[in-house]
Amino acid sequence: MGSRLRVLLKVHGGLCEGMGKGSQADIASSYRVDLRTFQRGLSRFNETGQTAPRPRGHR
Repeated sequence: MGSRLRVLLKVHGGLCEGMGKGSQADIASSYRVDLRTFQRGLSRFNETGQTAPRPRGHR
């Protein structure tokens, strides 16, 4: 799932809404990524430009 989210963020970046590419929910579902996962990844991408998943916190 991580690689799918990376591709999704690189393709759509911060331009999901208002650019004619559909809503965040539409884009997330078209890539079979949960909406909340997409929103977290998008927020991180917009803040840091990183698409790699963060390390797990409990390990």
